[in-house]
Amino acid sequence: MGKRMTKEERRIQLLAMANQIVQKSGTEALTLISLADYAGVSKPITYEHFGSREALLSALYQSYDQRVIEAIEQAVAEHPVSLEATVDSVVKSYLACVVHCGSQYEEIIAALQAYPGYRNLKADIRYYFSKAYWQILQPHLTGSFQENKGVLYAIHGTIDAISDAVMMEGLSYEAAESLLRKLILTVVRSL
Repeated sequence: MGKRMTKEERRIQLLAMANQIVQKSGTEALTLISLADYAGVSKPITYEHFGSREALLSALYQSYDQRVIEAIEQAVAEHPVSLEATVDSVVKSYLACVVHCGSQYEEIIAALQAYPGYRNLKADIRYYFSKAYWQILQPHLTGSFQENKGVLYAIHGTIDAISDAVMMEGLSYEAAESLLRKLILTVVRSL
């Protein structure tokens, strides 16, 4: 008999399986019941972990965001601390995540925005990423997060828009990478 999963291990497993459901069948197919069936667990287990479909979708989008930032932080930690290397790590890591799971992420965000409590979701995501970019770029910026907030919002907006163009409009990965690198370096150097 195998070792019983911890609550956190089970949650991670359920999120991975929820992601598979979204990849295969879209967000419409993702419910706590379909997740329980797909994962081969009882329905109370999925309800215990997430409580509602809304909470499951929220946990999914947050796990995507955390993975993007963790990938960026890991890439930054592995390279020299120059501005160029930092920006290169941000751009490559973000684009790699977008290519890997961007369409599912956008579908999850769209599904969540149907719930009243998530009408400001895009603003929350912008704040989350801007705060993370500030921490990553802090050695190259002067002033506080609040003083750099507009610039950080602009960086996130640029990354988000160019990433969308890669996913939906056929902009090549290489062109996006080059353009983002130039734009972010120009913005940060102008401060």
